[in-house]
Amino acid sequence: MLCESAVGGVLYFCIELAWRGRSHPVMIVVGSACCYAIALINGAFRRAGLRFGLRTLASVGAILAVELASGLIINVALDMHVWDYSRQPFNVCGQICPLFALLWTPLAACALCADDLVCGRKPFSH
Repeated sequence: MLCESAVGGVLYFCIELAWRGRSHPVMIVVGSACCYAIALINGAFRRAGLRFGLRTLASVGAILAVELASGLIINVALDMHVWDYSRQPFNVCGQICPLFALLWTPLAACALCADDLVCGRKPFSH
């Protein structure tokens, strides 16, 4: 699961480069933490028989929690200015916002499918 998470972190870094035209190496760590959390959620929620949609929503919640916690450390405490959502409506401390929560949804769904495939499970099933 750690290797899968590291690959996910590098993929997130590449997605951010394509989307924003820039990124920061610390985003590999943040992306890896998100992928690790998604894999944990996927395994636990599958064992509980929860459907893909609920696993996706829980994964988005995990991404937001990781993004908020890491943003408070990276951007606020360490003053690195890697991202800033303070101009987005309804942001929380400039670190998370509803718009990006929506954007994380398809990425979370893709991460869940990738986790299923790596673990030899059929995606979208429970």
